[in-house]
Amino acid sequence: MASTADLVVPLSSDLSDEVEALIGHAQELLDAARAESTRRAYASDWRDFEAFCDRHGAASLPADPVTVALYIADMASLRELSTSTVGRRMAAISVAHSEAGHPSPTEHPQVRKLLRGSRRMMGTAPDSKRALLVTELGRMVAAMGDEPADLRDRALLLVGFVGGLRRSELVAINVGDLKLTDDGYALTIRRGKTDQEAKGRIVALPYSTSRDLCPVTALNQWLEGAKIERGAVFRRIRRGGHLTRDRMTPQSVNLRIKQRASSAGIDAAGLGGHSLRSGFATHAAAQGASERAIANQTGHRSVQVLRRYVKQASTFDDNAATELGL
Repeated sequence: MASTADLVVPLSSDLSDEVEALIGHAQELLDAARAESTRRAYASDWRDFEAFCDRHGAASLPADPVTVALYIADMASLRELSTSTVGRRMAAISVAHSEAGHPSPTEHPQVRKLLRGSRRMMGTAPDSKRALLVTELGRMVAAMGDEPADLRDRALLLVGFVGGLRRSELVAINVGDLKLTDDGYALTIRRGKTDQEAKGRIVALPYSTSRDLCPVTALNQWLEGAKIERGAVFRRIRRGGHLTRDRMTPQSVNLRIKQRASSAGIDAAGLGGHSLRSGFATHAAAQGASERAIANQTGHRSVQVLRRYVKQASTFDDNAATELGL
């Protein structure tokens, strides 16, 4: 959405090579200001809004507040989309208008009032993927063999679970991000969802007492078996077991988790890429790990979000329902 077009309006049309280069660098800085995943999501959300406007013969840019209000009603009442999706699409509309030099219709009092009403009607509980249990992880790993895809997926699951990683962080790992120590791998996460300026953090991947569930062992077997010495760690494998240089996508992590769960006889409903991360946090909380220790591994900045996992782990602890004697 962002463009350097507005920057060059005051300049002469006969631009020097130096100015052209500066414009190119400026565009790169604008692009870097927002994460790639966010740009893709906003672009998809904007297309949905444009399609709605086209169907009803309304202008999308600039959009009238009445159009946006009807769009909210369509998403909340007719399509029953989640509050998080509605909120993100409002953000996409706001960004598009801001970058085009128009006031955002999402700030109109009646639109904001309608948004509050939709949240009350639908609730604001997050539609999160369920946590993968350690027992389920063990079954999934045990069902794998020694084919290239098995070696990769075993490492993918164990590194993602033990590291408490987001799927985007998992597929972004390069060989150069891994440092083997006496205690295991020290993994450098270059950029995360809450680290848009790429300050980075170190994640511990320790040796496990169980060889079958050891992320270090699984990672070594994958890297050695696939002869990967540089570049992306987790790569696409074509039919016939042909390894490519192409990095796996976050979406492919979802598919691999679901497929591996189904192969192990586990109900894959509710499972996805985030299940590894939430599984780590939930299990760590159940084992008595402190919030600080869990956050150090996962990179959580919001204690409220982290405590949702702790709450899941302690649902039946100190609960009056367990004292009923039934």
